[in-house]
Amino acid sequence: AADGMTMAIVTHEMKFARDVSSRVFYMDEQGIYEDGVPAEIFDHPQKPKTRAFIRKISAFEYTAAGSGFDLYELNAKIESFLKKQMFSDRQIMNVQLVCEELVLAILLRAFPRASVTLLVEYSDLSGEIAIQASFSGDAYDLEQGDENELSLAIIHNYAKSLDVSHEAGRNTVKVII
Repeated sequence: AADGMTMAIVTHEMKFARDVSSRVFYMDEQGIYEDGVPAEIFDHPQKPKTRAFIRKISAFEYTAAGSGFDLYELNAKIESFLKKQMFSDRQIMNVQLVCEELVLAILLRAFPRASVTLLVEYSDLSGEIAIQASFSGDAYDLEQGDENELSLAIIHNYAKSLDVSHEAGRNTVKVII
């Protein structure tokens, strides 16, 4: 490398790859899944599998199709997912509570026919859980109305951060625990 020779190195050691490379190719799905300079790939990966690999993230997704979705099924999936990550029963119940308040008590109360996609991610690197709920519709102000006050207080009790955004007709609420 010091003599200007182009080198291709295959590794799972991310710190090493970041330190020595001028270009990174993340391989998945039988080819190059994402590529860019190290700062792009390691600091701002664009694709979900790249983010999961770089940040050592495990995730599961659930769609709550309207207010009649199966809350017991959602809670069972959250429990199964977090048990694999070695979470305690108390931690699992906290995540289930935040998901229930966010999806059932707030979003599906405001939009009973909405299909809310819930993404729960755990980062082994940071130890954080990200709960992201997204749905189509007009921009929604989570803080509006008194009916959300108790649910928001519960969520804020467990959350390190709570962000709400609206882009291209899609609302996204992200809670970091």
